[in-house]
Parts: sequence; structure tokens; C-alpha cells
Amino acid sequence: MKTTLLKTFLVFFALLMVSTIYGQTGWQIDQVDTPFTIDFDNTVAGVNNGQFDGTGFAPSPSAGQLNSNAITMTGMSDGSLAFGDNNNSADFARGTNPGVVNTGGVYAFDIATGNRALGVQPGGSDFTPGSIILRFQNKTGGTITDLILSYKIFVLNDQPRSNSFNFSYSADNVNYTDVASLDFATTESADPSPVWSKREKYTVISGLNLADDGIMYLKWTSNDISGSSNRDEIAIDDIQLIVNPSSIDYTFNNTWSPQDPSGVSRLVDNINVQSGVATITDNTQSKYVTITTSSSLQVNSNSTLEISGDLTVDGDLIFKSDASRSAQLVHATSSNLIGEITVERYIPAKRAFRFLTSPVGGQSFAASWQQGTHITGEGGANNGFDETTTDNP
Repeated sequence: MKTTLLKTFLVFFALLMVSTIYGQTGWQIDQVDTPFTIDFDNTVAGVNNGQFDGTGFAPSPSAGQLNSNAITMTGMSDGSLAFGDNNNSADFARGTNPGVVNTGGVYAFDIATGNRALGVQPGGSDFTPGSIILRFQNKTGGTITDLILSYKIFVLNDQPRSNSFNFSYSADNVNYTDVASLDFATTESADPSPVWSKREKYTVISGLNLADDGIMYLKWTSNDISGSSNRDEIAIDDIQLIVNPSSIDYTFNNTWSPQDPSGVSRLVDNINVQSGVATITDNTQSKYVTITTSSSLQVNSNSTLEISGDLTVDGDLIFKSDASRSAQLVHATSSNLIGEITVERYIPAKRAFRFLTSPVGGQSFAASWQQGTHITGEGGANNGFDETTTDNP
């Protein structure tokens, strides 16, 4: 009897260990309002074992491999990888490479010294179409209603073809919701001297109802768009999740409180400039931005200001420009922009003909560019020109 009980216990214990090690649960998110990041350089429990080296996928990954319980790939000529599968050869294990490759498959691309990314070389029968699917499990002890997602796309534009890399999410890995604001496509024409270029993407997903222990699927899908011949290398890196984020108000009264939001604040936070001249010095996100009368917010030329809510300007908002770049405003289609904005454009000290356009609308060419100089053209006021009898240019 004791022997039977012992055997039963050992079988149960073995099954428990298998469930713990090989259980298809994915990336474990166990805290709210806390950043969780996959950088493919450091071990993330349930996702990767050490720095990714392109040697394949396994439910119990060896050093350098990805955990197939968390990440799968579809659309390869060698087939698709299901959650929990083992595959450490051919398309799914092309190894480590700086990026100039010809063979289709999954790579650990060296984006920079010490920085690896999960990459793909698309081909005629590889990743066209195809997808990367990452799943995470809610272990917070409560329901996830909102999340902030950010990630970086790297492209080596060495080929004359354009490919998409778009995002969607799902609660069942069947019915996916597209996030159009995250759509991305590589440039069709190849760069003369191609190097890895970066695009940063981020969004807030609200209205979720992911119960504790529930699983959510994040998918990046790619396909040919235009062009011919071979395709650019594409990689994803620094995938970050913050679930149920709390809002922070960054206020400027001649100094920032609780801190400077430059490069720190998120799409759920708010920026309020109440007095003095404030400056944004890095790519910065916010939900609502409010600039009160007699105060000013300047966005440096090397920075972007992205908002998901409304922008209200009663004071001054200035987007700076220099010889190398200009500051930019990125806003959601649902945002209301209230007030006047000054957008600078640097023009070198050289006499030359230039093609210029106003980055904002709502006024004539004369008012926006020439401080009242009369500019005429076909269509008159309907096309933004000043009216004349003939409307000749």
C-alpha cells in the first residue's frame, strides 16, 4: 500500500514538474504599473535563456534559444512553429549575423555591439506572409483592463522591395484586433549605404478584460507590399509591457514636478505647463498636454511629442528646428488640438530655390510663410492662395 502511494505521489510530482517547466503559459506578467521588457540580451523567465543567438526554439530552451511557450513563428518554408514545439534547425535557427544575409529564416541580428534583436530575412516562401506571435499570461492576481505596449523595429534597407510589419492582438489566438496606428512598412528603394535604422512604436490598449491566469496574444505580421527582387532584413527588439498603468501628472512651475517628463512620461500621463519656459529634450509621450497663458513649452529639434488625448495651448508651444532635424508632433486621430502652435523650419544661409510646405493648415500661404506677402495661384482661396481677378500664379 505504501509503495502504491509513493508511486502515485512520484507520478503526480513528475506531472507537476512537467506542467511547471513545459506548461504553455508564456511570458509571466505578475505586477501592475511596472515595466516588463524583452531585450533579447538578458534572460527573461519563460521567454529566453540568456542572450538570443539564433539557435532555435524549445519549451525548455538551452542557452541562446527562445522559449516556444512564449514565442512562435509562422509562414516559413519549413512550416510554422506551434506553441511548445522544438525546432533548432533550418529556417528557425539561422544563427547570429550582423544583417547582410540572403537565406530566408530567423536570425539573431547584431544591431549594434552587445545588442541582439529577433530578426527575420523574408524570402519568396519565408515570412511573406508570416508572423511573430508573443503570448503573455496575467499573473497579477486581478483583471488587466489597460496596457501600454512599446517596441522597436530595426530595418536594414539593402533591397528594392517594401514589406509590412503590422501589429494586432487577441485573447484566443484566432480573432485578432488590428492597431492601425502601429502599421509599418520598409522603404521600397534601397539605401545607397544601408545601415540598421530604428523605428519606435508604442500604443495604449484599453477596454481589456483579461482575468487572472488569462492569456493574451501579441502578433506582428509581415508581407510583400511593392517592389521586386530580394527583401530587407527586419528585426524587433525591446518589447515592453506595462499593465494597468496609473496616470502621473507632470507639472511645470519654473521647474518640473515630480520630474522632467522628457523621455519618461507615457501615453497615460499628463503634462501641464503653468508658468515659465519648459523644454522637452527627448522623445516624449503624454495623454493630455495643457499650456496655460503666459507660459511656454519648447520641443527641441531632436525630439518628438506624441499625444493620445487633447492638446490645449493658451500660452506658447514651439517646435524647434536646426540644420539636421526638426521637432515633430505626433497625435492620435481622436485628439483635439486647441490653440496656436509655432513650427520652426531651419533654412541654410544659401540662395537657392526650395520646395517648402507648411506643416500645419488653417491659414493661407501668405500668412503662414511670407508674413503677409501676396501669393496667387490657380483656384485662389480654394487652394489656399490669395484671391485675384484671374487667379493666375
